[in-house]
Amino acid sequence: MATLTTNFVPQPAVHKSTADRSLKKSRNAKDIPLPEVPKVIDNGSGKRYFRGRLLGKGGFARVYEVTDMSTNKVYALKAVPKVKLSKSADRYNKIETEIELHKSLRQRHVVGFHGHFEDEQHVYILLEHCSRKSLVQTLKNRGKLTEPEVRYLMFQAVQACSYLHAQRVIHRDIKVGNFFLNADMELRLGDFGLAVRLKEEEKKIKTMCGTPNYIAPEVLSKEGHSYEVDTWALGCVMYTLLVGHPPFETKSLRETYNRIRNNEYTIPSRISDNAAKLIKRMLKPNPADRPSLKEILADEFFTKGFFPNRLPGTCVTSSPKWSEYEKSGESDKKISNDAIKKITIALSRQMKLASDEKDETMEKDCRVKEMNGECGGKLVSPSEKDRGISQSSSTPRDKTRDTRQEGHPKPKYFPPDELICKLSKCLECLEESEQKLPVKPLGLFAKNPSCQPQGNGKKSGGIQTHDDLKPLLVTKWVDYSNKYGFGAQLSDGSFNVRFNDGSKIAISPGKSFVHYCDRLNNPSQFRSNAVPTNLQAKYMLLTYFANYMDKHLLKGGDSKGGISADQPSYPFVDIWFRTDITMVMYLSNGTIQVVNFFNDHTKIVLIPGNSDVLVIYIDKQREGTSYLMSEINSQGCTEEMIERLRYCKRVLNKVWDLVEEEKNT
Repeated sequence: MATLTTNFVPQPAVHKSTADRSLKKSRNAKDIPLPEVPKVIDNGSGKRYFRGRLLGKGGFARVYEVTDMSTNKVYALKAVPKVKLSKSADRYNKIETEIELHKSLRQRHVVGFHGHFEDEQHVYILLEHCSRKSLVQTLKNRGKLTEPEVRYLMFQAVQACSYLHAQRVIHRDIKVGNFFLNADMELRLGDFGLAVRLKEEEKKIKTMCGTPNYIAPEVLSKEGHSYEVDTWALGCVMYTLLVGHPPFETKSLRETYNRIRNNEYTIPSRISDNAAKLIKRMLKPNPADRPSLKEILADEFFTKGFFPNRLPGTCVTSSPKWSEYEKSGESDKKISNDAIKKITIALSRQMKLASDEKDETMEKDCRVKEMNGECGGKLVSPSEKDRGISQSSSTPRDKTRDTRQEGHPKPKYFPPDELICKLSKCLECLEESEQKLPVKPLGLFAKNPSCQPQGNGKKSGGIQTHDDLKPLLVTKWVDYSNKYGFGAQLSDGSFNVRFNDGSKIAISPGKSFVHYCDRLNNPSQFRSNAVPTNLQAKYMLLTYFANYMDKHLLKGGDSKGGISADQPSYPFVDIWFRTDITMVMYLSNGTIQVVNFFNDHTKIVLIPGNSDVLVIYIDKQREGTSYLMSEINSQGCTEEMIERLRYCKRVLNKVWDLVEEEKNT
């Protein structure tokens, strides 16, 4: 019989080589007393880490929370005692292989690798810290998860495995205990101790390894296995998350293996048909019959059910409560006029925007739109219909044509890797020229609390900023992504919202034009008095975000000149995330803005151009200065700015990862 869900305990991985002697050594190794990991760990290159709490332990390693004493950055540190490696060359090779393999992997849903080093007693691997622990902890707290949660988590798990397989890597130890959650409830796949990279001519591996409850039948038969073992294990993980225990789990290891060989498991009737069908497809006894990972992502379990855009942190301990708006916004079902009205009223109330009088005005406005037939339709979903959005309105063609054809070309996009390259070169120059005096600011924002540009953007020495380096930055923002999305006001007076479904909408400074991008980044532009029917709901949400920011938020900056009030709005806030010490916003033209350093409310903005980068820094007194990066290279800058530029490089690397991942999905 299966064990109770409340007693769910992860099983350790096993690795059997062809030699029985290796197995005996493995058993004896567990009896060796482990040396203590120092409280302060020196990596031998000037970095020191303060050891915190124990995060987890296995047969050969322990994992601790550690803090970089120079930056206060928190990591996970895997400590492997050398005493457990010294008696077997195979084990030393194994840890070296794990390090080399993991350091080559760079994907959003793979635990980040940050380096390795050793001392007399341990080999250390520095890893990304996942503060919400593994899915094992979530299951211990919850027993089992809801299908929307499993849909969200499994989609990321399959993406991680798909990336590994594209690198010719088989994980071979996919299990609930090797999936971790970061502070944003994003999934990370870790522990590459049993992973292997196939050689070009290699098709199968015959070594028996894995965790008993997740081992595929072809591994037990010792006839050779390949990528399909990860697909099998993903099926076991999905079953475990939905039911509360692995599908083949028994109290006897021999009985568990027998059930795996005979494909004996039962799916409870409460599990939906789509979920049950996908589990059965992944747990096919014949590896050739299992679906590809691409086919899994296209399965109806992911495409038909409610798919949340994010999970609240409370999911670790309790079941989430989905709002009706979230469910409606993610479905392909048509939203009624009443539903749109309720959504907009709820938003205005939840953001504390409206008094009773404003609610009345809104309802009246919506009733007028209903009478005119403008309030129907649906929120745009990730379907093929998105691609025809500019033609879906009954509005006359001359009013809805793409305004870029009227003399407003799309600005050039500067990818993050180019900006990283320029920033790296700048930091190298600063390190080589510590004695140089700080560069003088351009005068665009100097000593101006409202951050308004002075004059036409010329430097005092006669050097002009480039035409493509316009001081456009985010001045206000509101993160309401737990329900709707992220809203921002730019310094030209435009407003934009990035919705949780990945679509984006903006209104120009003069509120004459609406710019929309669907989930596939297909752009459309309309006059604000001719917004298509199926975008009315999102347009309403945009107006309420804008009203809220206008009424409740202080200006973080302003910009005048150079941007016409009638020009269609551009760019959008494309990516945003929080770190331990900052808020990061990345715009769709390549601008990055990092705010609230160390809780002192300083801000830095990097605006890339064809040949240079405009650097805007706003200090604790909310006084702004701007510089050309080329001038910083040659003349230097303050230590305070150098520190922030170094941090910008780190967050840009994360942005680059997110951009690359989006390209590959």
